[in-house]
Amino acid sequence: MSVFKRPESNRYVVEVRWRGVPRLKLSTGSTSKVRAGAMERTLQALRDIGRFDVLRLLGEGKLRLADVHEDYQRDPAALQQRVATVASPVLGPLVDEWLRWLESPAVLSLKTRRPFSLRTAYRYRESWQRLFRILPRGREATLADITKGFVADFREARRREGKAGSTINRDLCALSAFRRWCAEERDFAIPALKMAREREPAGRERWLSAEELKDLEIATPRELPEPLARVLAEHLTRCPGGPSDLLFPPPFSDYRAARRVFARACRLASLHDATVHDLRHTFAVHAAQSGVPIPRIQKLLGHATVAMAMRYMTHAPEAYFAEDAARVAGSLTGKQDREEEARVELVRAGLTQA
Repeated sequence: MSVFKRPESNRYVVEVRWRGVPRLKLSTGSTSKVRAGAMERTLQALRDIGRFDVLRLLGEGKLRLADVHEDYQRDPAALQQRVATVASPVLGPLVDEWLRWLESPAVLSLKTRRPFSLRTAYRYRESWQRLFRILPRGREATLADITKGFVADFREARRREGKAGSTINRDLCALSAFRRWCAEERDFAIPALKMAREREPAGRERWLSAEELKDLEIATPRELPEPLARVLAEHLTRCPGGPSDLLFPPPFSDYRAARRVFARACRLASLHDATVHDLRHTFAVHAAQSGVPIPRIQKLLGHATVAMAMRYMTHAPEAYFAEDAARVAGSLTGKQDREEEARVELVRAGLTQA
């Protein structure tokens, strides 16, 4: 690394020759050798902390050395913002690539260790359509346009549309998931961006009683010409899959079609404020009321943790609590062990007589 003046100019130039870094000749824009030396030390510091992205942009002429030096000395966050603005890719094609990545069966969710569901990709796509609508340049916006100011504008726009906090949170979740993918899968330098969650109302407690289920069954269209078991057997023969595959792959997994049929049946059955997802909740509530243990409900519903199934504890019958308490008391006092020994002795006596 050296600092010198070119014959045709009175401004200093910094020349960089480092192994693994293309040769750089960068103008300092200054006639002061002291200031040029300070910029030289800034380049050395950037190399030492591994900011080769900045060095590359300097070599490509996309950044000025004087600007980089000022930002690095006064506000490193401003330098990060400058780099992001210059090197930021266009959002439209990048979001499309991310959505295709989500739909790939080879990709596993870090949370569930299973491929992402098609419904997740569908919901994220809908959220990004709304995000593009608020962005000033739409799909032509860049990654650097995702700022705190934009998030605030998006919140305000969605509130003016009368959207609930849960709906806004779902859109922001799509934004967070995309930024996390950019950092982890594409190695982009993504600045930290805290997105506080909107306040949400208490979760819906809608499940169908036995009477409502009977009314819904009567109102559901019956268009199957053969017994359902036979139809499902033929379907599994045509569309075999593994344990993690969808039972009804495309084009049979259109959630919107199922929602339309369900809504029509609910109107005929005079059921109000019921959704397709409430059927899943209904199954779990009736399972808990029947005395099925919460860990089993967790497995049946496919919840990642037992905490997600604890909401159904309130529906567990209290009669089982006394029975469970009696079992625990028997174990604590040794009564249960004595009963087990007595049963073993009876079995041994029977074998001896035989």
